[in-house]
Amino acid sequence: MTPCGHVACGPCLFTAVKMALRMMMDGAMGDEGGPRCPVCRAPIPGWDGKGGVVVGLVVQVVVAA
Repeated sequence: MTPCGHVACGPCLFTAVKMALRMMMDGAMGDEGGPRCPVCRAPIPGWDGKGGVVVGLVVQVVVAA
């Protein structure tokens, strides 16, 4: 889960962040570049390149009788 509250799978999140960082390096985003949420495009402050600021979710199965 991102700091803005959106849920994204790990590969999707890392792909979105890599693309945003690549665009920032290319100057395509000006001063507003950097890691962003793939859902709402909100900045992800404190991104450490390893997903340290996102919350990992563990899938649990609940079975009702």
